[in-house]
Amino acid sequence: GLFGGSYTVGTVYHVCPVAIADVLDSTTVARLNVKDAKGNYVSDVNGRLMKDLPVTEAYDFRLEAYGNYYVSYTADAEGIWDEEMNYTVRCVDLTPPEITFPEIPAEAEIGTVIGIPSYSISDNVTRDTELTVRIWIVTPEGKILPLTEKGYRLSAAGIYTIRITVRDKEGNLAFSDRTVTVR
Repeated sequence: GLFGGSYTVGTVYHVCPVAIADVLDSTTVARLNVKDAKGNYVSDVNGRLMKDLPVTEAYDFRLEAYGNYYVSYTADAEGIWDEEMNYTVRCVDLTPPEITFPEIPAEAEIGTVIGIPSYSISDNVTRDTELTVRIWIVTPEGKILPLTEKGYRLSAAGIYTIRITVRDKEGNLAFSDRTVTVR
């Protein structure tokens, strides 16, 4: 959007210039400030610190880290009045987690107990211990059941699907499937 919105890391965000005037007081001063999620002033693409800059110019800055950036326009008429307009630019993670899920036996006999397979997970932002992992088995009848440490007995012929889903803190979802044919 023109003021704020959600973008990804590396995006160059354009801060629009604004006009300000007070018909009764020509001494009105307006300033622009941009801070990152940690409260630090950011620099524009030309290396200028975005602190107390004139609001009548346009500026561009790069979103270099995930989180919120805060853009603030302030105006002051020699202490008689002051006004502030703020908006937030979100730098969001749109990359889903990664799952490494090795192949499992493609065929099994009726009565075989399938356990939780080995797998590994990772994400570009969320720590592995904070990822939400769910492991499911889909039966030939289409039932979706959680696969637990006890395992699941393959009780009927057909195709079973083992599905691992992983969600990161931003809500990005990844899944990986393996199938077993039971005869």
